[in-house]
Amino acid sequence: MTFISYAQNFEDVMLWRALKHIEHGCYVDVGAQHPVIDSVSKAFYERGWRGIHIEPVAHYAELLRLDRPDEKVLQAKARSNSTSYPEPASAPQWTLMPGATRKNGNSNASGFLFRP
Repeated sequence: MTFISYAQNFEDVMLWRALKHIEHGCYVDVGAQHPVIDSVSKAFYERGWRGIHIEPVAHYAELLRLDRPDEKVLQAKARSNSTSYPEPASAPQWTLMPGATRKNGNSNASGFLFRP
């Protein structure tokens, strides 16, 4: 079976190699962002896994709800303190750690093909 990787650094490929024996798994996707572009959970979703997404940016949370209507999407920030961070209007990559943002114009929307 062909495996399409949507993740930015093939994290989904590495996880799938370790977890492919699990037929109907579940996941928690923290900082999920886009439901397809750079998504670590999309390939698992296509294989019957279901999960919960935690996404602070309203735009991405809504895209996740539209793309994965059978999953729970929490629009919330997961962090260890009460520091307030601004919400970017539309950022392809961002983090809640000040000074650690990375710009990346390369989208992986079409995915990469892998054969196990």
